[in-house]
Amino acid sequence: MESLQDHIEVMKPRVTLPAQAGNFLTDLQKAVVGKQVIYLHYFSNHQNELTEREVEPIGLFYYSAAWHLIAWCRLRNGFRDFRCDRIKELKPTDVIFEARSISTMQEYFNSLQQANVEMQSATVLFEKKEAMYVSNSKHYFGFISEEEVEGQLRMKFLTADMQLLARWLLSYGKGVEIESPDELKSIMQGLVEELQAHYLKLV
Repeated sequence: MESLQDHIEVMKPRVTLPAQAGNFLTDLQKAVVGKQVIYLHYFSNHQNELTEREVEPIGLFYYSAAWHLIAWCRLRNGFRDFRCDRIKELKPTDVIFEARSISTMQEYFNSLQQANVEMQSATVLFEKKEAMYVSNSKHYFGFISEEEVEGQLRMKFLTADMQLLARWLLSYGKGVEIESPDELKSIMQGLVEELQAHYLKLV
């Protein structure tokens, strides 16, 4: 489960759309954790045809009201984004693949952000004692990566809704510190002032 959490990311769309159930999610989760090459029959909307390919599953994202598989496509020799509801057939293989370069992965995430211009990056420091609570919910707010820094956890997020991210972070009180962007800091400050004014009226 700990390994799986590092590979499931959630991005909230700016516009609320009806959710679509992704196909083969359980099999995909197993393949991500086991670094297992899978064989896909995939309907390419761009080419309007059913394609066959082997891929190395890297992680799962939820954005634009659908689950997406991020994988290294051996047919196209590059990272690709596969909508899970367009996977028509999935077969696991016995082939185990080695992890791809982190820098190459980061380049792909950067291109994903550029393609979704409403997405914004945010960097946040959590106290370690809060980490056990954060790990259960971070994937609903566009979690990308984390690293340990002087006894704290620095987490990076990609989100289309700073207000939503701020309200979630507020629940961790002084156990969280926002590094960037300034917009998120301002939103958080506004929420704190709003709460203070509300509760002072009740005294």
